[in-house]
Amino acid sequence: MTGFGKAEKATPKGTLSAELRCLNSKQFDLSMRLSASLTSWEFPIRNWLQARLERGKCQLTLNWSVHEETELRLNTELIESLQKQWAHYCEQSGKPIHTEMPAGLWNASLLLKSTSDEGEQPDEQLWMDVLEEASLALNDFRLREGQATARDLEQCCLLIEEGLSLIDRLDPDRIKSYRERLSSLLERINLPTEEGRIRIEQELVLYVDKLDISEEKQRLTEHCRFFRQSLLEENSGRTLGFIAQEMGREINTIGSKANHSGIQRTVVEMKNQLERIREQVQNLM
Repeated sequence: MTGFGKAEKATPKGTLSAELRCLNSKQFDLSMRLSASLTSWEFPIRNWLQARLERGKCQLTLNWSVHEETELRLNTELIESLQKQWAHYCEQSGKPIHTEMPAGLWNASLLLKSTSDEGEQPDEQLWMDVLEEASLALNDFRLREGQATARDLEQCCLLIEEGLSLIDRLDPDRIKSYRERLSSLLERINLPTEEGRIRIEQELVLYVDKLDISEEKQRLTEHCRFFRQSLLEENSGRTLGFIAQEMGREINTIGSKANHSGIQRTVVEMKNQLERIREQVQNLM
């Protein structure tokens, strides 16, 4: 499930803030943006979050800012290194040792550094506390979204069951219509009355046996009941996906056997609800 959570804690040394964003994914995939002083905690943080978030395509932004005012200082180490390398270059190329270094080699963004980069690293307990708060907020977001998804899935399942009830009411009319069509056909070909009656009964027996949908209706009823029960269980996304597959098989079979316009229209609507179920279940698997 998707989710968002953030947290912030201030200490005498500085402030640590965290933002967690997560999209649905079958696996755990984490990308991190950490302040320079936090990079040594990268692997512990990754393992800590995986144990609590389990899965999802997640992004963490963890920022540590010290309370002291930021000052810019010359990066003397870098300047001395450039001067030594330039002197070595002049010596190797035969240029006078005091040849002035080209202005393009002096890059202010490289030669200046901020005192905030030299701030103390926050301790392990601090980032654990901040991430705990952010991950709890994210999982609460996920929970609310999951509950809304469950309500939507249950509504779709109930609409499929309503369609099944309508099919139950239409099914007797299907047999009656076929009997009338068959009787009319036999009258047109002038079969003897008794022979025609026997032929009608034989054809009806074959028709009912071949196109009977009572077993499919019974299995679909059980699948719908099992689906709603599984909605109440934790980590049931994969199970719901399998049940939806079985529901689809029964609905398709009913549609192919029905040979009745009213039932087939109902089957189309049931397929529409089943497709909504399949789309939503992908967010749970």
